[in-house]
Amino acid sequence: MNTKYSILKIDMDWALPKEFLRDFILTRKILLESMGYSVKEIIYRKSGSMKGLHFWIYVEPKIKNDMEILKVQFLLNDCLTRCKINYKRLTTKRTILPWNIFYDKIIYKKEMPENCKRCALLRYMREK
Repeated sequence: MNTKYSILKIDMDWALPKEFLRDFILTRKILLESMGYSVKEIIYRKSGSMKGLHFWIYVEPKIKNDMEILKVQFLLNDCLTRCKINYKRLTTKRTILPWNIFYDKIIYKKEMPENCKRCALLRYMREK
C-alpha cells in the first residue's frame, strides 16, 4: 500500500476531561505543524481498559521510517512505556511486526507491596 500519509498512534493513560482534551488536540496540531507536517485527521477512542484514550493522527507528508514515527509519537506525548518497548523492538536484530500497536488488555500485573495497599492516595484514586 503506497499512501501519502502516516498514521501516528498516541496512547494516553488518562481519559482527559473535555476541556483538557480540546487543548491536547490543539497542541498536538501546533507541534506537528511546527515540525512540517499537515494534520489531516485526529480520531480518538477510549482504550480497551476504558481508563484512557487512544489517538490516531493522520499526517502528511508520509514519515520516511519507523524510528522517525516513534520519535514523533514520543514528542506528541505517547505513553513512555510504550515508546520504550517500541524503541527496543526497532533497535533489536529481531523483526517484530507490527511494532506500533496499542495494548488493550493487561497480561501481567505486579503484586502490590502491603504498604502501598494501605496508601491513602491509592484509596482516593479507587473511589473516583
